[in-house]
Amino acid sequence: MTEKSEPCPSIKCPSTIPSDPEISESEPTISPIESVKNLTTHMLNILSFNIEGLTSNLVYLYKLIKRSDIILLQEHWLYSHEKDNLYSNFIDFNCHIKCFDDGIIDDVVDRKRAHAGVAICVNNKYSPYLEKLPDGSNRIAAIRLNFEVPLVIISVYLPSRSINYSRDDYLSVLDELIEIVTKYRDSANILIGGDMNASIFRNHPRDNDFKNFLRNNNLRIPDNCVECSTFYHFNNRDESQIDYFIQNFDIINTYCTYSRESANTSTHDPIMVSVIIKASDKPNAIPKSKHLQRINWNKIDKCEYQRLMELNLQSKVTEIDNLSIENFDEFVFSACEIITQTADSLQPPKSRKRGCGDKREHQIN
Repeated sequence: MTEKSEPCPSIKCPSTIPSDPEISESEPTISPIESVKNLTTHMLNILSFNIEGLTSNLVYLYKLIKRSDIILLQEHWLYSHEKDNLYSNFIDFNCHIKCFDDGIIDDVVDRKRAHAGVAICVNNKYSPYLEKLPDGSNRIAAIRLNFEVPLVIISVYLPSRSINYSRDDYLSVLDELIEIVTKYRDSANILIGGDMNASIFRNHPRDNDFKNFLRNNNLRIPDNCVECSTFYHFNNRDESQIDYFIQNFDIINTYCTYSRESANTSTHDPIMVSVIIKASDKPNAIPKSKHLQRINWNKIDKCEYQRLMELNLQSKVTEIDNLSIENFDEFVFSACEIITQTADSLQPPKSRKRGCGDKREHQIN
């Protein structure tokens, strides 16, 4: 029997939940991306949680999985070669995982203790709409759900205030977020969730950097996010609200915090939002990358390649003086096409491999 989703605890941190999620008292900022087809309405429950170690907090994670359609994790503390551990615990989910040692080729013995890491886990019923995005470093995981109005979801773990990370490190990750938001904001709604290691209710330098990031990029934390601690320091004295969901348009309907539940071994509390989306029964096609044949430079006449390149690029040289922001992308794309096509034209034709029939014919002759 399927267990019903548990209500969001509201004793310590009440969240403003409209009785009708379609209606809001204040006039919302509506996304300009419109839908025109016959669609089905879905309520997505999206949860963000700094788990502080996947293995040590599994009991609580299983509880959260039953409440959520999509889970954003920070600090799963997995090595790159341990990514399968996430799938083994998210049986009914499709996961996009980033680890602190992605791309590191040092021997495992020489690596540091596993730390950091982010992930986004999407229930399989939404897998047909899922596109994993390549953007961001190992502190950022991003996906796009190709609903009628696409939704880009980002899980982020921003550097903490410690001797290991400077303010420049913090600003560097914010810059990555700015690039991703700028890239997708005109074609999708954007939802960012994670451990921001900054608060909108304080005025430390990093808090101000975070607030400037929101203000300068027209991002907002929903009004129904009330002041409520989400992080409790090991010293049992300090606590603060540093975990947030951020939106570019008013798409969040409900916002709540699961405060200090007994099974939770993390110093962070999970937060969850609900978002209404409209999706067609047939998901929008996810563009597939074009397969390019690898060029075998050892079999190409490089002198002839240079001659043809100089000849074919002559037409592009005359366009340089007229370059502008509007036509720069088109110029670069066409130049790349010339380079690729020139190399392809000089590749020797593939020789047909002899089959069994060829061998028999050769033996007869």
